[in-house]
Amino acid sequence: MGRFAPSSLVRPLFVIAVVCAMACGTLLDQAPDDPTPAPDAATTDATPEDGGSDGAVRAPGTAIVDIAAGNSSTCIVVANGSVYCWGSNHRKQLGAATAPETCAGARPCSRRPMRVDGITDAKSVAVGDAWACVVHATGAVSCWGSNAQLQLGHGGSDEMCDGVSCNATPVLVTGLPDRAVQVAVGGSEEQGVTCARLQSGAVYCWGSNDVGQLGAGLSTAETSVAPVEVEGISTARFITAAPQGGNLGVCAVLASNELSCWGSGKFWMIGRAPPGGCDCFPTAAKPTLAPDADIATIGIADGTSVVARMNGSVFVYGFPGYALKPVGSMPEQVMSVSGLP
Repeated sequence: MGRFAPSSLVRPLFVIAVVCAMACGTLLDQAPDDPTPAPDAATTDATPEDGGSDGAVRAPGTAIVDIAAGNSSTCIVVANGSVYCWGSNHRKQLGAATAPETCAGARPCSRRPMRVDGITDAKSVAVGDAWACVVHATGAVSCWGSNAQLQLGHGGSDEMCDGVSCNATPVLVTGLPDRAVQVAVGGSEEQGVTCARLQSGAVYCWGSNDVGQLGAGLSTAETSVAPVEVEGISTARFITAAPQGGNLGVCAVLASNELSCWGSGKFWMIGRAPPGGCDCFPTAAKPTLAPDADIATIGIADGTSVVARMNGSVFVYGFPGYALKPVGSMPEQVMSVSGLP
């Protein structure tokens, strides 16, 4: 085995700071005006409180087991299976009907983590532009927040958020044929997609398909409320999707340590030549730009992909920084981070 375990994650840089903060034992936010002590570590159901002068937001009094940051909110899963979220709540993405503060754009928000009601057995969480999903210990998937493109997996939201269908209460996704072990969300809420990796290795997606992000070979005009199977994927061990923006690609790392990707081909972000027209790939295939094998993991953002190999080397392709290298150039090895411990 190389320096990267298969489960290692390569995230876009804007998420790395959050992961680092978790490793240091705190979740960073703006310094509070009225600091209060952190809750006692034995109080596992305590509501998180603002920290001291370091400006940290203290997590609940139990270990954090997963964290995800989206465009406007962040969520954590703690060891007792509860989920806490903070940030904007304009689409109920905090899992709460109301939020205690008002942020930029007159949007409701909370800088303190708020507990998502009704979730007690979460194992992992994914956060998108304005919605979030969890995998339960049972293998079920629940989602809440914006349902603009049916990315919550149901067609009957009970609420409206400024004219957009939304849900504050987590709703179980139906139609998955096997236990889910991971969920990934991607795209803006107007083109949002949610995908689940199943215990069998298959991948199912639901929501928008405007750039082929369902991966099921459907017309890009189709949106699916029901999970549809991604064609050609049966041995996935990790999935990821571009978290926001109009260049929505989805990729899976297979048991063979190879990549398979689908969705937007703009800027070569999924390592496949843009075909013209919609620049989209409605079915999964191996990227031509990515390293051939020995893939540990991949992270993709709006127009850029970062691939880590088992030997610790890291490659970037697509259009990093929208100016750093020509469209369609071959993968560039990032030598400065090769051989990470």
